[in-house]
Amino acid sequence: MVRYGRQLVIILLCIFLIGTLMTGCLGNKQQPEPEQEELEHNPENLGNDEIGTPEYDDYQNRVQQIKLYFAKQIENDSYLVTESRDLSQGQITKETLYRETVEQLIAGPKDEDLDRMVPPATKVKDISQENGTITVNFNKKIKDDFSGGSKVEELLVYSIVNTLTEFPGINNVQILINGEKVESIGGHINISEPLKRDTSLVKSEKE
Repeated sequence: MVRYGRQLVIILLCIFLIGTLMTGCLGNKQQPEPEQEELEHNPENLGNDEIGTPEYDDYQNRVQQIKLYFAKQIENDSYLVTESRDLSQGQITKETLYRETVEQLIAGPKDEDLDRMVPPATKVKDISQENGTITVNFNKKIKDDFSGGSKVEELLVYSIVNTLTEFPGINNVQILINGEKVESIGGHINISEPLKRDTSLVKSEKE
């Protein structure tokens, strides 16, 4: 009985040692590398070395960078400057992209040093494009809520025109109010005909 007892103890010790060794071997196995996470829709996550890669091309296809024109006032001078935004492009139409751009313009700048020129209650009733001209139809709030002189009106009109002519192939912008052509918004700048961009009102923040 003693001999059998000793044999049983030896067998149990062997089983314990084998189990311990197997556990150690399994624990030392290299863990699989996690799959690379999908790039977020943020240009800051796309390094210079990724430009031209499939990930970068996919980002470009999904996101449209736009330039919005807002006013800046310094002492007795006021002018237009640009503020960049990224809009999700996806499968939306160009008209929808144009509408979202104008709605971003109405929403106002993120930079607290810049001024929104379009009255905040303004709505885009419809927008279309034909032969290089975008026609944007606003509700009457753009006219009724406008207050300011000729310079303010000029900045308002060309904040819209310059923003929309940033799109490739767009050379002119026709502004309508409630579907009708009008002479002006505030009595100073004629908007009855399509307008071309005016870069004389624009200054770089570096200047």
